[in-house]
Amino acid sequence: MQNVTEPERSASRPRGSGLTHTYARLLLEHGHPEPVRAAAAQGEWECSLALAEEAEARGDRAAAEELIAPHLATGRWRPAEVAAGLLEAQGRIDEALTLLGGHLGGESACDARIAYARAAARHGRVDEAFAVLRPHLADTWTLRTLVEVTAGHGRDVEIAGLLEALLAEPATRWGSDRGSTLALALCQVLDRQGRGDEAARLLRARIDAMRGSVRGGEVKEYARLLVRQGRRAELLAFITDDTRRGHAEYAIRTLAAELAGEGRVDEAVDLAAGLSGAARAGVLFSVLSRSGRIDEAVAAVRSALDPWDSNGLLCNVLDRLADDRRVAQALALLDELAPRTQGDRDAEQKLDSYRAWMLCEDGREEEAFAVLLSVPRTGWSRSQLAERMIKYGRVEEALALLRAPLPDA
Repeated sequence: MQNVTEPERSASRPRGSGLTHTYARLLLEHGHPEPVRAAAAQGEWECSLALAEEAEARGDRAAAEELIAPHLATGRWRPAEVAAGLLEAQGRIDEALTLLGGHLGGESACDARIAYARAAARHGRVDEAFAVLRPHLADTWTLRTLVEVTAGHGRDVEIAGLLEALLAEPATRWGSDRGSTLALALCQVLDRQGRGDEAARLLRARIDAMRGSVRGGEVKEYARLLVRQGRRAELLAFITDDTRRGHAEYAIRTLAAELAGEGRVDEAVDLAAGLSGAARAGVLFSVLSRSGRIDEAVAAVRSALDPWDSNGLLCNVLDRLADDRRVAQALALLDELAPRTQGDRDAEQKLDSYRAWMLCEDGREEEAFAVLLSVPRTGWSRSQLAERMIKYGRVEEALALLRAPLPDA
């Protein structure tokens, strides 16, 4: 059974209980099923879904179907998708496809055709998958799904030809997101045919033609192909070409990771010198920390850390320090950053969240709760506090918190 996604979660707001799918799963995971069952009995979809997932995980598909059935009757997409997954798991693929097919013309048509195509392909019915996807290749997710579901089914020549024709259209050739998506999809098909050299040539031609407007994904894929083909000298020349400074970061990340994986950490560090700012810090922390050189890694990135953590680097540093049982060092880093928030609430909340996380990692749950209780009550702070209350057994407090309206509501 597929997990609910963020868009689905936001589209189906919890009612009286205040329990989202995330909270429901958390309660079940920590041995508190009663509130979830009560909410499901009141018709709350996300709680019914969490219980159905749990039932399926323990092999009780009949119970899962019973939980989903009332919601399936509403005609909404998400219950239909879940029910189709249960049918497929029982080998009832025709019934599953019929259920999914009923949504191909509705509001969730894109999701429905992707689910339909994947289910059909899993059972060798690639022609059906192709027929459902082919008319809608203007959609990026549909295009990617076509490449995905046809892998290993003898359709690569046909798919490559189709993608080449689409890529040749004037509106998609250069500098557009659509063109980049098509190029990467074509490279994937060529590569799995054993034509990786052609894929690399295609990307190099696009990179040379577009210069400043090239998409980072194409450079990363080009670098990956060259590494796989043992063409490191060619990749290094690409990286050190002064005319490609805007592209170097993507290629350096790929090559540095490869070098570090081979134990050539100092070479990877030297390579990162070609970058600047957050990009350089990210590569340095990655290669040094993975090699166990934690002190060097933290020292190398300290000046690049910021309280907003806009690039996720601070989170990565804290996570690695916690794994290495260096919570005191992590908390000291947060103390260093606190004066730089300058009263910005978003930055303060980010640091409070990280501080509570580190305190919990250190077994200091009460201190973590105190941090979260001290900040203004917002949707963010409520979710942070409720999740931790559930994890540490303070279920009634968490439920009361979730039911209470926010001060500015």
